Amino acid sequence: MSHALNSTLDNLYNLYKLVESEFENPDARGQLRARQRMQTERMTPDLPKAALPTAGKTPQVDAAQATSTLSELEQDLARLQRSIRLTIAEKLNQFAGQAFPTLEENRKLVDTIAQLIDSHGLRVRCSECGHPAILRVSPRGNSSGVFVFDHTIDNRRTFHGGKSRLPVIHLVAKPPRRKASKKLAS
Repeated sequence: MSHALNSTLDNLYNLYKLVESEFENPDARGQLRARQRMQTERMTPDLPKAALPTAGKTPQVDAAQATSTLSELEQDLARLQRSIRLTIAEKLNQFAGQAFPTLEENRKLVDTIAQLIDSHGLRVRCSECGHPAILRVSPRGNSSGVFVFDHTIDNRRTFHGGKSRLPVIHLVAKPPRRKASKKLAS
């Protein structure tokens, strides 16, 4: 386990023990509140103390301030998402131009890539048409397969690519799911 996870688990256990002792010892209440305050400060180190909720006080925020704060939050999240996207692409492109000797190994590689980027709401950009796609390995060609971009264009499933080596990867936002088309009864 990582050091941070161990530290968090230790802190949670200590907090549990304090809560448990509160039921046995009423004098532990002040100690529990102090410990909770320290835990909150540790988990939110970048927040000013005034931003943290306190007992009995409700911060007053007007609509303009809330809108401004949410707009800043959206900008911050967009910057973080861009940073995540570029970091993932940089790491994945260390494998560009390479391939494993077997179809199974190449499929495992692209399945792992697909799970990783999907968990971040991303897709691979097709190198031929630029549409968001899922990178796959097709058994065509030699025994280790070929890398293809699987995507839908004009409501038709399309495969582009077909190279025997992993292509350079550019990541884009995952498009929204298509609504199911209604079939006309004959």
